Amino acid sequence: MLRNVNLVLMSENFALRQVFKELKKDSAVFMEEDIMLREEYDMLREQYDRLKGENAVLRKDNATVRRMLNTFQNNLKRQACMVASLQDQLKTSQAEREREAREIQSLVQQTECQLQLMTQQALDAETNVETEAEDLHSPRTAGEMQAGE
Repeated sequence: MLRNVNLVLMSENFALRQVFKELKKDSAVFMEEDIMLREEYDMLREQYDRLKGENAVLRKDNATVRRMLNTFQNNLKRQACMVASLQDQLKTSQAEREREAREIQSLVQQTECQLQLMTQQALDAETNVETEAEDLHSPRTAGEMQAGE
């Protein structure tokens, strides 16, 4: 029976040695995989750090662009208000110019009417002077002389 037990123990010992050899092989594979995983981790970590830096730069640039955009929008709003104000001033100025033009046109019409009236009066006066001059220079008839005396 001891022999049987010894045989069983020997076979178990052999099986355990085989398992141990396979474990050593697996350990070597795990170590190689661990090295590969570490290399991959290091590479990924470098990429992560690089991307983190790029992200920080992009966030800073984004903040700068956002500030510039806000400044441009504020300037655009101010300019739009200024344009509206200038348009109102232009409308007011145009209305004033139109009123002045109507006043000047009215004054011109009045002056033309007065000029026509004065011209007519001058023509009438000239005609009266000519008539008076003819009357003075023409011989008087006997009846007119007696009536004049």
